[in-house]
Amino acid sequence: MTYNKETVDVLKINKTVEETVERIKQVFQEMGASILFTINFQESLKKKTKTDIGECIEVGFCFPPVALKWAQIHKSLMSFLPGRVTVYAENNETFVSFLNLKPIVELIGNEELINMVKNRDMSAFVEKLQN
Repeated sequence: MTYNKETVDVLKINKTVEETVERIKQVFQEMGASILFTINFQESLKKKTKTDIGECIEVGFCFPPVALKWAQIHKSLMSFLPGRVTVYAENNETFVSFLNLKPIVELIGNEELINMVKNRDMSAFVEKLQN
């Protein structure tokens, strides 16, 4: 499946889903983020719908200083938080996907948010994840 690069980034990773989830947690913690939750969609949906979608795990994370700044700008912006990264298997390959906040904050039009997202994009995360 192809997504608009403006909204969702998808990376192919040369590790298993489980290895990738553990590496994501490690990388975010090294970057100062808190890991808030892990959801195993395969298990949850299989239990609720009796359908197996294959391996698919979501990791929720938060950079507290960023969350605080968003709340100070306007509490309604908290609906975009926490951050989420999804790891899934497809055709025996592992992928990581995450929302690109840049087009969202550009729509909001707040210069402080635009600069914050520009200065804290996911490129550092991607670089560390792939090493």
